[in-house]
Amino acid sequence: MSRAGDAVMRAAAATAAYLTRRFPLHIQGVAVAVTFLCLWLMYARSAGGPSLSWYAALGALTFVLLFLQLRLIDDLDDLEHDGDFGVTRKGLLAALGVALSLALLLNAWWWESLLLVLAATAVMTLTPFVVRPRIPDRLATLAICYEAGPALVLWYSYVQWRQQSRIGLPAWRVLAIVGLMWAGYEFWKFSRKFDAEDYLPYRLRRAGRRVVLLWLLLFAALCTVGTYLAGAASVVMLGYGLLLCGGFALAVYRHREARAPRWAGLGFAALLEIGIITDAVISVG
Repeated sequence: MSRAGDAVMRAAAATAAYLTRRFPLHIQGVAVAVTFLCLWLMYARSAGGPSLSWYAALGALTFVLLFLQLRLIDDLDDLEHDGDFGVTRKGLLAALGVALSLALLLNAWWWESLLLVLAATAVMTLTPFVVRPRIPDRLATLAICYEAGPALVLWYSYVQWRQQSRIGLPAWRVLAIVGLMWAGYEFWKFSRKFDAEDYLPYRLRRAGRRVVLLWLLLFAALCTVGTYLAGAASVVMLGYGLLLCGGFALAVYRHREARAPRWAGLGFAALLEIGIITDAVISVG
């Protein structure tokens, strides 16, 4: 085999190893795709339009690529602090370029989707490498910039659905639907290392993260009401969602032990999405 062939094989092996460690497609990739499915189902139910089509597959793939970019950018930012990810900075940059190129290619014929891909990538990239070095102590501003990236990725799902269905929803309906899924993502982010004293997002210690989690659950409850008023959820889903938010809020508030709590991580988002999909299936039946 030629040197070029050897280099390609080594790069492919390194990429596969990195994905297995940092973004396992059979876990995180599937979870992201299911989130996209939930968003499409709620848009369609709210508008009374088509729920799924071949176009949704392109959107779901772009969605996964955008969250993969978020993982790559985060690892590029933390490469010197978090240790060896099994790939060099050059390798991470190359992977980021490939992911962005594929996302742009998948949306090349739809300018609105293309702009959202570029906007989300710009915000996710500029925040750690341009904005933060200039305002390292303005934590509120940094929080807005950092969390705007995932919000734009979630908003992409609506723009892509609107282009396919040719139906526009009022802004408040979109905000309720996107806000609900954003709250689930943020709950995972702030709770996944809840027991780790050295995990300090925005310099928040455990007590501060507890407050953030409680506010996120309150926001999720308000968005649940919003999705019901928007026609994207049934009264059963309304009750289920409010009970879910209340149950997790009680668990977060009562937890005072040093060990990792059972409610931390993907549990809230997973139960929320199970409810959304079940509710959509029942409504069709």
